[in-house]
Amino acid sequence: MIQQTTSANTTETAAAAASHQETIRQLQAQLRQQKEYTRSLEEHNRLLTTRNHLMDRHLNHQMLAVVEWDEEFRVKRWTRQATLLFGYEAGTMLGKRPGEWGFLEGEEGQVMENAFRHVALYRRKSCTLKLRALTSEGEQVVTEWHTSVVTDEQGQVISALSFVQDATEIHNYGEQLNENRRRLRMYFDMALEGVLLLENGIVRDANQQIASFFQISPEGLIGRDSLTLTRFKKFITPRANVESPDCRPVKCWCYRDNGTAFFAEIKYRHVLHRDKTYTIVQFRDLTEITRTTQTLQLDNRKFRETFEKVNAGMAHISAGGEFTFINEAMARMHGYCKDELYKLPYIQLAHHEDREKELELFEQLLEGKVQNFTLEKRNYRKNGSVIWVGISVTLVDRLADEPFCMAVVEDITDRKQMETRLSDTSEELDMYIYRAAHDLKGPVASALGLCEVAGLDVQDKNAHQYFQLLQGKMHQLQVVINSLINSSKIKSKTVEKEQVNLNQVVNGITHSLSYIADEDNFEFKLEVPRELCMVTDLYLLRSCLQNIIENAVKYRRSPMQLQGSGERSRVHIQARQEGDSICIAIADNGIGIRQEMIHQVFNMFFRATEASEGTGLGLYMTRNAVAKLGGKITVESEYGQGTVFNLVFPGNIQE
Repeated sequence: MIQQTTSANTTETAAAAASHQETIRQLQAQLRQQKEYTRSLEEHNRLLTTRNHLMDRHLNHQMLAVVEWDEEFRVKRWTRQATLLFGYEAGTMLGKRPGEWGFLEGEEGQVMENAFRHVALYRRKSCTLKLRALTSEGEQVVTEWHTSVVTDEQGQVISALSFVQDATEIHNYGEQLNENRRRLRMYFDMALEGVLLLENGIVRDANQQIASFFQISPEGLIGRDSLTLTRFKKFITPRANVESPDCRPVKCWCYRDNGTAFFAEIKYRHVLHRDKTYTIVQFRDLTEITRTTQTLQLDNRKFRETFEKVNAGMAHISAGGEFTFINEAMARMHGYCKDELYKLPYIQLAHHEDREKELELFEQLLEGKVQNFTLEKRNYRKNGSVIWVGISVTLVDRLADEPFCMAVVEDITDRKQMETRLSDTSEELDMYIYRAAHDLKGPVASALGLCEVAGLDVQDKNAHQYFQLLQGKMHQLQVVINSLINSSKIKSKTVEKEQVNLNQVVNGITHSLSYIADEDNFEFKLEVPRELCMVTDLYLLRSCLQNIIENAVKYRRSPMQLQGSGERSRVHIQARQEGDSICIAIADNGIGIRQEMIHQVFNMFFRATEASEGTGLGLYMTRNAVAKLGGKITVESEYGQGTVFNLVFPGNIQE
């Protein structure tokens, strides 16, 4: 029993020992596995560290900036290129969300975070954003962020990685491209010619001008078959993949939807673009041009008919002095046929004594010194006889390549002959008046003497009064006779040139009337420079000024008329030199002249007022004297306020 028990115990002990040994072997195997796993894990970590190091090097050597994010979208990695792009070191950026950066413009940091979450929520693989940012130096950059997001099975973000590209230059190029496109479209729409872009005869684009031609919107033209717009087919079906040069313009009719049509000039060209052939068609509406051309042709025909049928001679003369166009009246006036006249130089028609003057004026016209000139001269006819003509010549387009002059010629031979006869008659009449006045001068003087003697001898009061009245009338007659003699002298007088000091002449006239200035209500006001001189005829000049100044004094307003106005009767005389001319103004504040009478003041024997005691010859003689001196005289007046006479004389009169 004891032996059995001992045997059993030994068996159990052996079994336990075997089990223990097995356990030790298992533990040893597990330990070996653990060591193997540890070695494997260390090797894996070593490889992972190496790969991470290599990845860091790769990422830092990238042309693009790289930003890695954790599951909360905080910066986990900030590469060297990111620092170069934005100017911020990795140490200042790690652990920050985009919304905390501060250098993204506006709300763009929050926009970035929302975009990342949107990708994670909808389990998209990546997204691309374009954001504006400011570098640490304040420079604005445009960046493109290409971001990929990794999530687990539940959609939770594990990691995100962004590649960042500086897109500033690309963005600027894009903006410039868009601006160029906008300008191109604007130029396209503002072009004066209509433009269509066709593909296989179908309208793909149209500008505003072509739309206005067809009276439809550009959108209404797009998609239309060009055959509905015009029947011209050559530009509709180009050969495939062939560019063509610009074709010669063709003219054809174009049709609108409302049934009307317009005539147009068309140019087209086939161009290749991305393996497709397009046709650019330009339209020019010729409706107005055609209408204008027809109008010009009609006007030209009317002009030619007028040119040919007018009674006056008309001609076009080149700058070289040749006839380029002549009407029938011009040829007929000079006794030539037109073909003969075309062969003659223009100046050859002029009388030899008039050629120098006309050539001088013609040269001044070509040089632009004068715009036109008018001349009365003599011309030769074909048979050698002489005619008088009045010619008016105007330069047409002096700056053109081929300027020409237009001449209008009128035969004034009859008028010149009439003027000669009138001049002879006038001279005879002047001589008769002079002789008659001269012959009357003696008897009138004798009659005045007899009246004075009779007035002394006659005792009868009535008879004495009659002799006084007769004596007064004889004095008036004597004034008229003297005026007629002076007028005749002025007309017949030969101009005698001499140096005249105008200040001395005016002062001499006003001094002779100084007795008037002694009155309380009268004054002379002179503005004549002391050194102002002119070469003229002293007698004629003094006659002009004397008559006007005497009239100003004679027809002044009375003290009663000036009462309450605070004015004095005055004569204001001004003189000045303007270029080669002497200008004189004589103004008064006298009784003035009525407007309906002012055009008659220079007529012979005209008196503007019944109160006038003059002969009506003073201003008539003044006008003749001014004309004799080569001057001009005008008058302005306001009745009851005064009169102004303006005289212009040459500073040096011609013989």
